[in-house]
Amino acid sequence: MSIAKPWKKTPWGENGTPKRLPTGSPRVFLACCAVPVTDLALSLVCGFPAPLFSLLATIGYPIWRFRQLRHLPAAPAPRRTSEPIQV
Repeated sequence: MSIAKPWKKTPWGENGTPKRLPTGSPRVFLACCAVPVTDLALSLVCGFPAPLFSLLATIGYPIWRFRQLRHLPAAPAPRRTSEPIQV
């Protein structure tokens, strides 16, 4: 069933085409695994919960990702077929 939507397309990128998102590197994966371990070690040393590295990762990673995505070109628009999907 195909339904016509009354609203405009979401402008995810320039000219309404979504940006191609990069995949995470092994370094990013290692950092994501190391953050909870270092928080746990810091909590054991201090004697009370201290999610310092989680807080830094929560604030720092989106800023870093935004800066990386600013420089990416817009992805080509997906191909659309004129035939609706039959269910």
